[in-house]
Order: sequence, then structure tokens, then C-alpha cells
Amino acid sequence: MLHVKSFLSGVFSFARRIGAHDGANPIQGRGAVIVAGKRSEPTYAYTLPEIEKIIDAIENPTHRALVTVAAFTGLSLSELRGLKWEDVDFKTKTITVNRKFWRNHEGETKTQARQAPVPMISPVTIALKALRKANPATAYVFEGPYQKPLDIATIGTKRIKPATKVTWYGWHAFRRGLATNLHELKVADKDIQQILRHSNVATTQKAYIKSRASAGIAAMKRLEAAVSQ
Repeated sequence: MLHVKSFLSGVFSFARRIGAHDGANPIQGRGAVIVAGKRSEPTYAYTLPEIEKIIDAIENPTHRALVTVAAFTGLSLSELRGLKWEDVDFKTKTITVNRKFWRNHEGETKTQARQAPVPMISPVTIALKALRKANPATAYVFEGPYQKPLDIATIGTKRIKPATKVTWYGWHAFRRGLATNLHELKVADKDIQQILRHSNVATTQKAYIKSRASAGIAAMKRLEAAVSQ
């Protein structure tokens, strides 16, 4: 049974990392889960300083735009790959996800909620306009050879990771980072759910809003100040 739990936990963890599964790992929490001889590690969410450091360290303009969009829209890996220029509206400053691209297959979004418009903040708009100017004839926003989407997973591990000094936690760490960073900016969980396009706010709260050690320290300092008063 332990080996079955380990295998299933690994499957769900990998699916979340590549964007094929958006919810919490249903195997975790059901007894001790050991993966590859050790307990499964908690998922990570990039902080704003880490995101800025990663973007600043990337020289390739396509890769820089890719990280910018991932970090500030929360699109999953498969959604980034399936993104076309027709989905980007510079007038309304929104992105609409109409498809996902997994391996060599284009498919529909997982839920109707995932087709809700995603707001674009200035860094995203600027990065995409520059990318469009450099690639005026492409159909996909992040297009590779033979008019197919880039292999973004490989770019992350082989290109972006070596170019930065920040630990690479995978593309989904940007999606979790968006949720966590918005939460730390006092954005309501329901609004974060809408931005990430989850069908249920519980998914946002359980799997995407991460608790940082610094937040616990700050909370205890506030308690200390209250006790002192």
C-alpha cells in the first residue's frame, strides 16, 4: 500500500508541476506518503523579489516574456503553450484562455471557469507587445519550430534555470506565487480564485495560497507588541 501511495502521489505532483492537474494532491494527507525514499516535499510559491530576480537575469526576450506572463497572469504550463495572439486583447488588457496544449496535442480547457478573461498588468502588456513586434507572423504567442508551441518545460529546466541564481521550482510555482503574493497584498481569496480561474475557492486556499515563514514571524511580532502594551 505504501508503494501505491508513493506512486500515485508522484503522479499527481508531476501533473500539477506541468499544469495538467490544478487541484490539491488527493494522496497527500492520507497517511505517511514517501516518495523516492523520503517524505514528499511541500509545493513552492515564488516571492515577488524572486520573480524580479529571475526576470532580470534572463537575456532571451522570449524567455523573459514567458516568465513575465507566467508570473503575473497565473497561466499554467499547458495554457502558456496553447496561447495564441488571437487570445490577447491589448485594448481591454485581457487574455482569454481558449485551449491548452499538452505534449503534441491541443485540447479544450479543463473547466468553463478557465475561460474567464485574465487581466494584464503593465509588465505583461509591455512584454507581449515587444514579443509581438519581434514575431509579427506567428500564430502562437510562444511559438517554436514548425509553427508549434515551444517546449516550455524544457526551456525552464535547461535555459531559465541555469541563467538565474534562484532555485527552479517549476512553472507552477509562478501560479502559486501569484496567488500567494496577491494574498499577502490583502487581496480577497474570492478575487484570487477569479484571477486563477478556479471553480472553487477551496482549491485556491488549499493548494495555491502558501504560508511563508516570514508571515509567521511577523504575526508573532505583532502579538509580542500587543502583549507588551
